[in-house]
Amino acid sequence: MDPSFISLRRAPSRSDTRSRGQRATAGLAALFVAGFAAGTLTVSLPAAEAEAAAPKPRAVIIVGPSASSTSEYLSEGELFADQAQAAGMDVTRMFHPRATWARVRPALQGANLVVYFGHGNGWPSPYAPFQESTKNGFGLNGYEGAPAGKHVYYGGNVIRDKIRLADDAVVILYRSCYTAGNGEPDAPVPSRSVAVERADNFAAAFLHRNVGAGVVMAFGPRQRVDLAAQLMRPGRSMDDIFRTRSAQPGYGSSGWIGTNDFYVDSRRTKGARQHLDPHPSAGYYRAISGDLDLTTDEWRGGYTAAAETASGTMLDIRSRDETPGRGQTVTFRVFSDVPLTAAPTLRIKQPGLVAYTVATTRFKPDRYRVTVTLKSGGDDGTLSLTAFGTPVGGKTQEVLRLLPLH
Repeated sequence: MDPSFISLRRAPSRSDTRSRGQRATAGLAALFVAGFAAGTLTVSLPAAEAEAAAPKPRAVIIVGPSASSTSEYLSEGELFADQAQAAGMDVTRMFHPRATWARVRPALQGANLVVYFGHGNGWPSPYAPFQESTKNGFGLNGYEGAPAGKHVYYGGNVIRDKIRLADDAVVILYRSCYTAGNGEPDAPVPSRSVAVERADNFAAAFLHRNVGAGVVMAFGPRQRVDLAAQLMRPGRSMDDIFRTRSAQPGYGSSGWIGTNDFYVDSRRTKGARQHLDPHPSAGYYRAISGDLDLTTDEWRGGYTAAAETASGTMLDIRSRDETPGRGQTVTFRVFSDVPLTAAPTLRIKQPGLVAYTVATTRFKPDRYRVTVTLKSGGDDGTLSLTAFGTPVGGKTQEVLRLLPLH
């Protein structure tokens, strides 16, 4: 059953707002009952218009010089690029021996997807001290035509200073040491704390508010998963994609393992979460960091465009689970397209119970969230979520989202 979406915006006159709201609510209520009985309902104010087609996501595939592994990485990079094109993305290839900073940097600006194959220089490592001029970034060609055995590192500081991705971009670090937790191929499996720190450090620059990535995925071996196709499927979270099993499960760490995975809060990036999926013996080859609830719709931009067009308001409520149950723990997120004076509040009304209000917490400049355990009492029916937010220099606005509750 599709969730219903209704938005109400306050106008300068309180009396005018109330009368229009009453008229709108009466009409919407009739539509809601009829539509809900039919099993599906999407309602918007009369001013709503059809959503314009979202542009193709833009993917940049980088293959840096990687000594004896270069030819293998070039083959895998070409495969990923082909899969991205087949999935409907606009693809730019930045491959050795022309993967120079002078070419990569402009290509990355505004990219929705970045996939990097190459050397990884992370921390903790044997190569002290910790710094991010060269660590936690890319290993690229020093000049066009450079040999595969030579590379130049451009670290986290350079990425934070020079790269501006599309909002909610996805970054995939592929076949690179330290990115998912393990060190170099012959090094022992690290402790859990060291693995977490490595993955956290490598993701931090890309997740920085100025750079704009929503999540960073890191994989050691090749994933026997068509990640590009997964990203283009509607209604999936990035954590769902991370938990996709291998199409050829005989290959270790080639897809979701799930025998000893764990979540932890990021220390480097406020509000970010990490999910590591270690192999029982091989160690830490799979990690994802950032906004794990980010959906493929949000990544493509279609969800945001639809919400803004339908609501005519600056606020938007999103739920990972759009058919929640009584007693279930659910994370709700509130998005705002303008700065607010404070984090918005969320009013929750379950059928048969008294409404209650919870505070949200900011985890990005325009994003807020709250995790709530819905009350186990009451009745099945419609869960009513109302977000209230006050823009800087403006009047309080509200948006209402209705979800089926079981």
